[in-house]
Amino acid sequence: MYPNTRWIRAALNASLWLVSLVLCQAQELYVRVVDVGAGECFVVKAPGSAGKDHYMVYDAGNYEDKGKTAMDAINEIIPAGSKIDLVVLSHSDSDHIAAVPEIMDQYHVKKVIHPGYQRPTNTWKESHQAILDEVA
Repeated sequence: MYPNTRWIRAALNASLWLVSLVLCQAQELYVRVVDVGAGECFVVKAPGSAGKDHYMVYDAGNYEDKGKTAMDAINEIIPAGSKIDLVVLSHSDSDHIAAVPEIMDQYHVKKVIHPGYQRPTNTWKESHQAILDEVA
């Protein structure tokens, strides 16, 4: 019933490893695992050239607080109006995508990867539309 998300987790692990090798020394890579309750949110910051950092967000839960906990952590790490290079959504459950509309509204998102499974929930519909408006 649910799409297999192991490939996304494997890709995330490989991406983090590659970022740490190519873009920066290990002590300069910052990964925050955000305690959002039910759901997930990881925020990654890696230094780039000319002082411009690179950012990635993996999942953006929790639906019970409408993504507030995730957004609080994202806002602490990523300056408002910055470019987020990549947002990865493991799947379309509300506890993994609740903050997506706000992320799309507050930041310039370059690329979004998600498995494409659409749900008949308002959270998914709002998130999907925000992605289409920002990235498409």
